[in-house]
Amino acid sequence: MNDSTICSDEWPPTFLSYVSMVTSIILSIVTVSGNLLVCLAIFRDPNKEMKSPFTLLILNLSTADLIVGAVTDSLSITFHYKESQHDITARYLERVTHMCYYIFCKASLLSLAGLTLDRYVALTSSNWYKSHVTTKVAGVVSIGIWLISITASWLYLNYGFVRYSFIFANTSILLTVIILMLAYLGIIRKLRKQVFDLEMIRAQNTGARAKCRTTLWEKKLTKTYLAMLVIFLTCFLPSMAAIYALNFCSYCMRNCTTYHILRDAHFLLILCSSLFNPILYGWRLPNFRRAFLSLIKCKDGVRVDVSPYNGNVILQNQTNIHIELELATVTESKQASHFLKSRT
Repeated sequence: MNDSTICSDEWPPTFLSYVSMVTSIILSIVTVSGNLLVCLAIFRDPNKEMKSPFTLLILNLSTADLIVGAVTDSLSITFHYKESQHDITARYLERVTHMCYYIFCKASLLSLAGLTLDRYVALTSSNWYKSHVTTKVAGVVSIGIWLISITASWLYLNYGFVRYSFIFANTSILLTVIILMLAYLGIIRKLRKQVFDLEMIRAQNTGARAKCRTTLWEKKLTKTYLAMLVIFLTCFLPSMAAIYALNFCSYCMRNCTTYHILRDAHFLLILCSSLFNPILYGWRLPNFRRAFLSLIKCKDGVRVDVSPYNGNVILQNQTNIHIELELATVTESKQASHFLKSRT
């Protein structure tokens, strides 16, 4: 059953349309800027270190988010403006906006799930990862993501916004949430073991100090992954709550003002994830930071890299250590070193 006739004869409050329009403008500007920078860093590759399956998946995610900002957010701006003016053409533009929304946001979500699985396999089964996961495999996965996103989203035309949003929430969103949470728990356990083994090698006879440093590093790792999960869940859990309210709250369906509020909340909250992805999966990655700095003609600092593939350590400065694991950076600053000396 199609729900396209729900509140079709009643316009939303003008104030709500303006708020949604302004929010879409902000999202469009920030989303396009951040994801365009990530795409440029990969294509230009100033430091010649972007040729990997992981960066190809990052490119797929950033491309989807870039299209979300450039196309879906732009359509949202026009749609909500026409709604505020009670322009009848908004009725036709709504279906186009929602169709683009489901296609590109589904591609973004599936790319995010693919990135998480890629890091999980790279850290927990590094030998298998090096021999089986290639740029060709990443390319096939990326194409598959877009095919699924495009074909599955056509169901929206049959089910309408409310019912298809329920399908969207219980497939794409819920699947991504489960993958993120399970993979991050597994990654944290693996990283803790790697950091502890590294410290045992370096510490030799200073076990107490190694244990203290390991504890500090574990806290930093946990905070990094916790921040990623919190930001993701902050965007998607309220959106899922709005979707469930639209599908199971009879009052929400009868009261058109409530319906329009929930509709816009669900829509805009998921668009916010495309804004945060460049920060979480771009700026936090050491090779991307170096590329960004190269693009703007800046110099990067001293660091120690621990490859997510073989765990090799390159010590460059004992007082400024960065353990870079593609999705997490652990820092021991000079201040932390002074703190450790005072404790020992």
